[in-house]
Amino acid sequence: MAEHLKAIHLNRAELLNKIGHEVTIITGNSRLTDSIRNSCDQKAVDEGLQAWESPDIIPWGAWIMRCFREGPKPDALHAPVLISDWHEQGLWEQIIVEASTESPLLQVSATARQAAETWRLTHEWELEQSQDKHWQNEDTRAFQKWAKRLQKRCLSKNWTTRAQLPGLITEWILARQFSVPDRIILTGFDEITPRQLSLINACEEQGCIVEWIEKSGLSQSVCKLKVNNYREEIVYAAHWARVLLEEKKTIRLGIVVPELKEMREVIQGIFDKVFSPENIKPGTELTRHPYNISMGRPLIQYPVIQTLFLILSLKNNSVAVEEFSALLRSPFITGWEEEMFSRSQLDKRIREAGNEKISIRFVNRLACRSDRQYFSRKIAVMLESVDEGVNKMPARALPGFWAGYITRILDGFGYLKGRTLSSDEYQTAEAWKDVLCEFIKLDMSDRKITLGSAVSILRQIAAERIFQPRTNEAPVQVLGVMEAIGLEFEKTWIMGLHDCVWPPVPRPDPFIPFPLQREKNMPHSSASRELEFAEKITSRLIGNAAESIISYPCMDETDILRPSALLNDIDKVHIEQLLPRKFPDWCQLIFQSGKLESIQDNQAPPVRGRDVSGGSQIIKLQSLCPFRAFAELRLAARPLQEPTIGLDPSERGSLVHQALEYFWREVRTGAQLQNLSADALHDQVDRCVSRAMTKMEKELFVDFKGRFRVLEHNRLKTLMLEWLENEKSRQPFHVLMTEQKVKFATNSIDILLKVDRVDEMDDGSRIVIDYKTGKVSPYEWFGDRPGDPQLPLYVSALPEKLAGVVFGQIRPGECAFKGVMSGDISLPGVKNTEKLLQTRGIENWTGLLDYWKACVNKLADEFARGEAMVDPLSYPATCKYCSLKSLCRINEIKNTDQALDEEDYGS
Repeated sequence: MAEHLKAIHLNRAELLNKIGHEVTIITGNSRLTDSIRNSCDQKAVDEGLQAWESPDIIPWGAWIMRCFREGPKPDALHAPVLISDWHEQGLWEQIIVEASTESPLLQVSATARQAAETWRLTHEWELEQSQDKHWQNEDTRAFQKWAKRLQKRCLSKNWTTRAQLPGLITEWILARQFSVPDRIILTGFDEITPRQLSLINACEEQGCIVEWIEKSGLSQSVCKLKVNNYREEIVYAAHWARVLLEEKKTIRLGIVVPELKEMREVIQGIFDKVFSPENIKPGTELTRHPYNISMGRPLIQYPVIQTLFLILSLKNNSVAVEEFSALLRSPFITGWEEEMFSRSQLDKRIREAGNEKISIRFVNRLACRSDRQYFSRKIAVMLESVDEGVNKMPARALPGFWAGYITRILDGFGYLKGRTLSSDEYQTAEAWKDVLCEFIKLDMSDRKITLGSAVSILRQIAAERIFQPRTNEAPVQVLGVMEAIGLEFEKTWIMGLHDCVWPPVPRPDPFIPFPLQREKNMPHSSASRELEFAEKITSRLIGNAAESIISYPCMDETDILRPSALLNDIDKVHIEQLLPRKFPDWCQLIFQSGKLESIQDNQAPPVRGRDVSGGSQIIKLQSLCPFRAFAELRLAARPLQEPTIGLDPSERGSLVHQALEYFWREVRTGAQLQNLSADALHDQVDRCVSRAMTKMEKELFVDFKGRFRVLEHNRLKTLMLEWLENEKSRQPFHVLMTEQKVKFATNSIDILLKVDRVDEMDDGSRIVIDYKTGKVSPYEWFGDRPGDPQLPLYVSALPEKLAGVVFGQIRPGECAFKGVMSGDISLPGVKNTEKLLQTRGIENWTGLLDYWKACVNKLADEFARGEAMVDPLSYPATCKYCSLKSLCRINEIKNTDQALDEEDYGS
């Protein structure tokens, strides 16, 4: 930095007095630009002016871009074309790949980003003409080689990069090809780099008066606060700001966070909870927060942009269920309000298909079903437009073509036409146009790409672009360290100043020789440089306000933290001095103000009529938990199905049922089964498995393709052959019915059952068989509330000539019959029924039938009466896979009961 350019310290009022006609104020960041501009406007209002000329206040980067756009004088040489940052990134990647053919790099994109940063530093610090002797190691030589190739390529195309602009503008000024302002005031810079200084000197040579003005320190009081952890620190800062804001609505408060990028989401969550707890209430119109967090988020994280990429994902003809579900629920596409219900039903139906991915044509067929609740005409029209667009697209094209094509796809899908956008959403949508503009600039590379590559590049640009919607000036500003430089507040809270982050750890550039960085005193080059920087910035941050609080946590998740050494001379303060009273959050307030009211509401309205849907689940769920039976079967409170890869257990069970149904329709007796040769049996099973899979494909839209079909076919065939070996060892039988619907009349309701199979023996007696692909246990068939009452239900429904009721357990290596028999007929593997009955106090087979019928009728009567007590058969085992715990509050009930029991025991 030249000796003649010294910073002059003035307060904000003195700075405003210097602003006038033909004066350009260049600031260190956009936030300071807005702050000074607001101060100028307020000064004009205070002076009673009705209209005034807007002062020329602009950040350094924007000023450089303005100078470049204005360009040299008309008689000067043709100015180069500025390539976008993303185009430059692509050039670096291309050059690095070309230069690394012998030993390819694993992380080309990361290396290219670092190379671009080094390229910027070498220009900012005018290192491009450094002596070769400094560039000795492998990394620095590699960068020099890449940089020379980039420069050569840019010269051949008449391109320039953003890092080269200050040098280019300096050349224009020195060659008298560019007009400079009469007066320039610099403010908000923590330091002036050599390249900035060269440009400033060039301006001065052309008669421009340049002043470097920094704000005078305001601080009269500063203290430090020790807190337990980061979260507590944020909570304290939020309550401190809220108290001051309640005392004075016009106060300006600054909260400075060195690690704002990492802490942003946590800070926003806590500040929302402290400042706007009313926003948590569903249906409430969101209020504008009295605070602003300066750090934006990647553009791709905003819902408006996420919806856009969900639409573009449809180009693949198949999409993940979760992604399409999010698209159906998005308020940013046409028909969101009118088709809200039908789209929710379509979402449910798609999930029921059980696939992790779905085809667009499958969804379109469903959406066109006008006879179903999930009929969604607008979704169908939009999907057709995407399908037609994909079919008409070229294989490869320039980015500019794809930008127009993508815009047409989005328009055809009704993007941004779902509802009126909020201010933040509108600004986010406008930011997408900037992404498209940057993408279109890639046309300069004259390289044609596929649509998939185009979407991938757009996704990367949106992921790297940090965006934050502009809002009105908020009284509480949450800022990063560098953004706070030069601003004025009445009070500031500087948080997180522990010794691990302040002074920052040195991070020298890997592509610039370390000795050279230390020699030039470049940013992050050494510990002494970071200490000097931290001392200066700390002093300036404290000087931002008349009162400053500096806090630090003494613990993070794993380590003990100490205060920064720069805080040693600052007086300590306790939180009680800053916040005299405690501030419970809204959860605590609700809990503390609530009066405990106990309501025993276990009785639902009785069932009307006898016909009830639910089948055997009515008896099973009523036995497991009456509330679950009421909620699932009468309230239809069932969770959405989770998409899975391949078939889920229920679908595999359905395949087994269907294949066996086809088999026993053709092979009607045990004798026929035994007479089949091995080859004939294999052929028969092959045909039945293929038919079952084909039917599932058509009815449930399951995609059996390629290797998946072969594996599933072989699995099911092997399992069936193993099961049929059990069937061969039975006494002679004839299959009387398969997958037969039976209506069973209990005392109070009629239940429609689907019986897997009924066999008739030679003596005319019958055996009911129910297939199970899971494990079964006879012990779950007994008691007032059986754990699995399916067999008792079948016994009650089909008592005529019944000699036995069994589960056919069809599991690899565990195929077996499990059930109860009357004694005259036997089945392989079914144990002596008499002993089992004696242990349950049942005398004989007739007694068992009466016992089970009474049990089934009792459970059916309870369901019909509306008995819906939260009473799981065996807590917590019964509740393990239940999705209703948040509705029935079983865990809270059990915890309360336990606490009351402990109280009684203690008394």
